[in-house]
Amino acid sequence: MTKITLRQLRYFEALAQHCHFGIASNACSVTQPALSMQIRDFELALGVSLFEKGTHPVQLTPLGRSKKQSHNAGCSRVGRACSSFG
Repeated sequence: MTKITLRQLRYFEALAQHCHFGIASNACSVTQPALSMQIRDFELALGVSLFEKGTHPVQLTPLGRSKKQSHNAGCSRVGRACSSFG
């Protein structure tokens, strides 16, 4: 079983936000091929396509939009939990 990493989640978030591999890779301080490979591995680990490839700008699939909303909600919960410590 392939593991999903926090790095992949960060890259997913950046690509979903910027809808452009080049801009997202700059935001993550990685090369575009590195970001692309991590997104591919992330999708393979999940067994789904989250982005429509070949469109410019990059677009989320319907499932990708749903996962982005879940991701954002999860990040908000983690942020609130961290804030409660101090």
